[in-house]
This record gives sequence, structure tokens and C-alpha cells, in this order.
Amino acid sequence: MTHTTDSSQCVVLVPVGGGIDPGCDEGLCELERRGYAVRRVRGYSAIDAARNQMASDALSQGYAELMWIDADVVFDPDDVDKLRRHELPLERWSSAATTGDGAAPSGGHLS
Repeated sequence: MTHTTDSSQCVVLVPVGGGIDPGCDEGLCELERRGYAVRRVRGYSAIDAARNQMASDALSQGYAELMWIDADVVFDPDDVDKLRRHELPLERWSSAATTGDGAAPSGGHLS
């Protein structure tokens, strides 16, 4: 995959089960000011289905990169830019897809 630091090539995906932490929303608004597309998606009862659909939609819309941010995480928007400047693929195991010891179970999913 070709990486770029152009913010218009990266979509920030935020699945929302309840509300968005005010600190998180502040960071998301700043990313929008910097040119990032931010998708706050509500209404899914199954987080795995939400993530799969959000990723499929974003890729079909032509985004080259997906950045996942959980709605309850307060973050520094500068850190998003710092991560992207490394121009490396970033993945993490969803906490819902790990066993009690943090190992990835078979059939788990990457986010």
C-alpha cells in the first residue's frame, strides 16, 4: 500500500456505542480542521459488524488509509500526524478480539 501524509487520503473511523467523550470529540474536530474526513458512526449493537462495514465503506470510497479511534479515548491530534509520518502500515488487535491473556484467538480481527 502506498502511504502519504496528505490528510485527505486518510479517514478517521469512530464507532460510537453510546456517547463520544468530550475530549475525544475535541480531538476529532481538530482533525477535521486539518482536512481529515472523520466518520462518527452510531447505531451498531455489534462492534465487529460496525467496524467491518465502516472499513468496507471507507475503502470503497477510495481512502488509502484508515485510522481507528475509539469514542472514549482522549488523544492529541498531533499524534495522528506523527504516526502517519512514519509511512508504515499500522494495525492493532481489537480488545474484543483477544483472549483474557491478550493473545489473538483464531478467527480474531485486526482493526
